[in-house]
Amino acid sequence: YGNIKELNARRKARPFFAFLRETKDSDLVVVFGENSAAVLGLGIALLAIVTTMLTGDARADAIGSLLVGLVLVAVAVFLAVEVKSLLVGEAADPAIKQAADELARVDPRVARVISIITMQQGPGEVLVAVKLDCEPGLTAVDVSAVINEFEERLRAQCPEAKWIYVEPDLSGTE
Repeated sequence: YGNIKELNARRKARPFFAFLRETKDSDLVVVFGENSAAVLGLGIALLAIVTTMLTGDARADAIGSLLVGLVLVAVAVFLAVEVKSLLVGEAADPAIKQAADELARVDPRVARVISIITMQQGPGEVLVAVKLDCEPGLTAVDVSAVINEFEERLRAQCPEAKWIYVEPDLSGTE
């Protein structure tokens, strides 16, 4: 019950199962999967045992055991699919990429964004790598200020961006 309360608090207005598929918090998904399998499995087992006791037919118990096994396999597959992407590194929430793009676009010292790559490292931990095309004529001190201010603004807007790497480039020198 506590796990579902926590899921509901974090998902806000998003649909429950959509949140489970989209969340980057693998611990929460795993605990939900384990708890769901336990409750469903116990319910099936109880029903199978009661049916066996009432009817005297042991096949109900055997069918219940098979159903519990199917529940465990289904939950294992669900967890493998949901957690695998976090283990091999998936792109972070697109909002982080959009925020980085917008922050660079409003800075007059940046001519354009060449590329942005994000990678989810774990719950609340995102790596952001950005290549910025800086306006010509900037000094090394100016470019350093562009990078430092960009990182500071992005962290303020997206606190989950724990690691931000900015590679500056000069117009026309890709």
